[in-house]
Amino acid sequence: MSGNIICPSGMPVSWTSKKQSGVSLLTMEADIVATSEQARVLLGIMEMLNSSVSRERCR
Repeated sequence: MSGNIICPSGMPVSWTSKKQSGVSLLTMEADIVATSEQARVLLGIMEMLNSSVSRERCR
């Protein structure tokens, strides 16, 4: 099992919990799999936020 939660400013915006598809031989290997999944989700959230925020400066 692996899971993660993303809480910017203390507010949860994304969470997952799932059974890993393979068997890890080392704890570190399982951590890397979970961390890479969390990074993928975080990149998606960042892309969504960047596309919804205007980059124009207020005058």
